[in-house]
Amino acid sequence: ENYLDAFSELMLPQVTVLCGNYATLSRWLLPDWQGQQAPSPRDVARAAADKGVAYTLVTSYPGADHWLENHLASPDALLASARFDRFEARFSGAGDTLSAALVALLCAGADLQTACADALNYLDQALDGGFQPGMGNAIPDRLFWSDAGDETPDADAPDNLQTLSDSPIDNPRH
Repeated sequence: ENYLDAFSELMLPQVTVLCGNYATLSRWLLPDWQGQQAPSPRDVARAAADKGVAYTLVTSYPGADHWLENHLASPDALLASARFDRFEARFSGAGDTLSAALVALLCAGADLQTACADALNYLDQALDGGFQPGMGNAIPDRLFWSDAGDETPDADAPDNLQTLSDSPIDNPRH
């Protein structure tokens, strides 16, 4: 509790994009949720905004059938959304892989929506190539693109992020 309180008070106001799993973010940011239905990604983004976060990338939102949805949201709008097939394996390091890719793309100058789309596609391919080194969880293959048969990253990978707003996000803090 003390750790989460300190993190909320000291770190979240410094964050531009909070990236996290839906279940974890909703439990942390909305512990006393009283709604009839589970909180939406926008509800999570509003709770994050109350702590000073401008944008939230909510991952692993349960979708229909075998789909997992990822939503980029601000407190005012759902900015983009993407759906991916659910993997059968349990992974360790998927969130770390996504957030590191997102930060790298933002630091390289990509706008937020493009960076989210590219980071999510990278994660999807890393999980698709993931492997289980022992009896525990699988880990993403972050170097999937360096396979001996491939010269370059898959340029034909689908752009799975659906933009819900035509206006780009201006000047995100990195």
